[in-house]
Amino acid sequence: MRIAFYSPRALHLDLTLYAGGDPVFLHSLFATLRARGHELEVVSRLDIRDVWKGRIPLRRLLREAIETRRRVKRFSPDAWLVFRSSRTYPDLLGWWQRPRRYVLLFAYTWQSKKLPRVWTLLLAVAFSLNLRAASRVIADRPVTAERLRSRGVPADRVSVVPYAVPLP
Repeated sequence: MRIAFYSPRALHLDLTLYAGGDPVFLHSLFATLRARGHELEVVSRLDIRDVWKGRIPLRRLLREAIETRRRVKRFSPDAWLVFRSSRTYPDLLGWWQRPRRYVLLFAYTWQSKKLPRVWTLLLAVAFSLNLRAASRVIADRPVTAERLRSRGVPADRVSVVPYAVPLP
């Protein structure tokens, strides 16, 4: 199976000490998927935070969306996997491409109070479109799954997959 991967926070892809445990988890996930014979491609390293903080212009976001679409067409994935999407960090690159399988891994409903007011509604709407398009939404805690269901995700599309080690 070919899997297109995207994380709205590029920090999750960098295996550095300050990035926390998410990069370790992702690198292990990538290794496991590849060991099982899946092809995996990180289709973009665009960090949504750079967009709403004004570090990159909207023109760059549009260009990245077009380039990502071209990469995805060449790669022709069977699934699109998004890591840790939320109302602050929605997937702006994949849901509109209508992948055959669209999975939100460890999605959550939190939205940062630091988010500029102009972006609050736009990103929240984008996240609701992510949830609507998802064939599966995976939460790491039952309470998060319940919040996702309250946002309109059907119960049969929400799964809870807790971390193997309890988090403090």
